[in-house]
Amino acid sequence: MAFKSKEKLAGSGGIVKDYSSVMPDLVVEVNSPSDSYTKIAGKVNDWLKAGVSMVWVIDPINRAVAVYNSSGRCVVLQENNMLDGGDILTGFKCRAGDIFII
Repeated sequence: MAFKSKEKLAGSGGIVKDYSSVMPDLVVEVNSPSDSYTKIAGKVNDWLKAGVSMVWVIDPINRAVAVYNSSGRCVVLQENNMLDGGDILTGFKCRAGDIFII
């Protein structure tokens, strides 16, 4: 999943039908059982180097969320920790474990 702010989209001419060249503000990656640590770390590194401000890596097996910011800093949130959108999704907050509720 990717989120692009309306400000960023407005500066690029808005939503387009084709592939967008506007880099997302937030990318959410969900680990699958076949994903290796190296594969996920590579994706995160690629997104951050391309200009994404924040990457969330969702780990359904361990029920954790790794939050990376543009400086490369990572914080791993367990189920009872609060996940927030920071400056990107202002006002968004939820318990990390809530994203695993079906």
